[in-house]
Amino acid sequence: MKKKIKVWLCVAIAFLLIGSIGASLVRTSGNTVQLIDTYIPDVEGTFIHATIFKPKTATAENPAPVVVTCHGYSDSGEKQDFAAIELSRRGVVVVEMDAKSHGLSSTSSIDSSPASTFGEGCGFFTVIDFLMESHLDYIDKSQLGITGHSMGGHATKATIEHYGAMQTAALEAASLPDSDGGASVTENELENARALNPVKAAFIQSALPSSNPEDYGNYYIPVALNYTYYDEGNYTTANGNGDLKTAPEALAFVNSILPEESQIATVELGKTYGSIEDGTLRVVYNPPSLHTCEYLTPECATNLVNFFSMCFDIDTTISATNHIFLYRFLFSAIALLGLAILIPLLVIALLKTEFFSKIIVAVPEAKVTLNSKKDKLIFWGCWALITAITVFLLVPIIRLDAKIFPVVASMGYAKLYTSVNVNSFAIWDVFIALVILIIFLVLYFTKLKKDGWTLNDLGLKISGKQLIRCILLALTVGCIYYGIVFGIYYILKVDLRAWAISAKPFNPDKISMWIQYLPWFFVYMFAQALATNTINRVKDQKHNLLINVLGNIAGLVIIAVFAYTYLFTVGVTFPAWQTAWDRVMQVIPFTFYTAASVIITRKCFEKTGTIWAGTFVNTFIITMMLVANTSMFLTLH
Repeated sequence: MKKKIKVWLCVAIAFLLIGSIGASLVRTSGNTVQLIDTYIPDVEGTFIHATIFKPKTATAENPAPVVVTCHGYSDSGEKQDFAAIELSRRGVVVVEMDAKSHGLSSTSSIDSSPASTFGEGCGFFTVIDFLMESHLDYIDKSQLGITGHSMGGHATKATIEHYGAMQTAALEAASLPDSDGGASVTENELENARALNPVKAAFIQSALPSSNPEDYGNYYIPVALNYTYYDEGNYTTANGNGDLKTAPEALAFVNSILPEESQIATVELGKTYGSIEDGTLRVVYNPPSLHTCEYLTPECATNLVNFFSMCFDIDTTISATNHIFLYRFLFSAIALLGLAILIPLLVIALLKTEFFSKIIVAVPEAKVTLNSKKDKLIFWGCWALITAITVFLLVPIIRLDAKIFPVVASMGYAKLYTSVNVNSFAIWDVFIALVILIIFLVLYFTKLKKDGWTLNDLGLKISGKQLIRCILLALTVGCIYYGIVFGIYYILKVDLRAWAISAKPFNPDKISMWIQYLPWFFVYMFAQALATNTINRVKDQKHNLLINVLGNIAGLVIIAVFAYTYLFTVGVTFPAWQTAWDRVMQVIPFTFYTAASVIITRKCFEKTGTIWAGTFVNTFIITMMLVANTSMFLTLH
């Protein structure tokens, strides 16, 4: 056993080192790009966190174009690594920001309305104004671009409008009879108006523009639209699908810069309309990908590089189709796996100390058998029931967040429970935990109690001192876990993530958020630990742990497979789930969280003889992973 533990420890450390160092090397393009963490002050003591990707070729003698990126809703800046990596390795300075109320940025201070976030351009205005007023001599302020995905795409549009409106107002003032040039706009007035708009190009990701050509009066710069064909939100488009060739939104986007006699009825994808010189360049891209996978799609990276290569002075010796960004996510996923493997190993190591060893009691014997048809029917029937309940009730249950947390569900600001995604699954976890507990109690009073099961057999019996030691054990494991996360981030400038699952550093305000959600997720982790190690722990059953893992995630997997099979087949999200599509996509990372928690609770049970250590370890770590990697719409007033 000791040899086996040492082998797993070596595997965990190897995964951590290889994954984190590899991800860092990709993120810095082989150490040719410097990563600079910065906090940009905003109004009323708030701030925007950003990572500046500074190529070594960007100097005072050779200032480089600069592009500001913004991620999507309930994400963080690292989701834009595909843009930051591919542009910076081509000589562009990239400012990868955490949107206001996301990641390591502070929450908003303007107001508590749903419009507040976009009213601030999610932080774009603050970052752009900072860059224009800064003394960063390695950036070319005359070549400033913006890009953003989903929420960041809408913020990109808001930023175009914000600065474009200032330019429009200046031009209108210049055309007044009492202006310097009278009713005619002079060249000097025109230049002064243009100077009010620092943004010179914009690449909108997965956020459709208006279908009214008249709404583009403030678009004075080259703009590209990159909208995925299988976007989960296609049901909201004018045509009800993701095909942009005849979409009113794409047609209006292009026709707004064309004279009436040259208006088009079909958009030619990838074609450049208008010109860079007069700011009328328009391009529409429609890659065959998902809204939630745009940042993992090579074609999207190619489109982004091609567009900014047209607008700015970029190193084109590297082909636009030459990508390395996917390796960043592959390596960091390996590191994240190593970190997950480390959790039970940390528990085992701490249990060897005198203080924590007092938690350990004899591991109860597995008493459940499947000798009769009735036993088998009950065992497999319970799994089938939980799976069916998940498939049919998950979406209706998570939609209850709009009734339980109405302000935050509509992107408003609140004092408590300030994350939409976490709220949804906190509600679901409590619900499914109650289902599990009801099933357990029915079996306990109809069978287990009659068979003489005690609290020891259930892994429940524990003294007050032991319970405190279990809590301290979990806190110690969590502190070591996040100590590693913080160390890797601040030494190698990389978080550990696999798609929407991430172990990343957090600001102190997330601790309050973590405490608020602990009771919700504790209920689920307790119910899961109880069922996994009692009624679902079958004597002499081969692969019992695997059965428990698959049983707990079966419903989630069915939802994900059905949702995306339907989307790829029909082209739109399943009608009953359309208004909750952003919640449905969360079942994929939640599947992995659930699977990991089952494994951890079983391993902790086998080492301690109780369900409490695993319950607390899972609750503390997974809750923090959820709250650290999402939004926090906390009102400051």
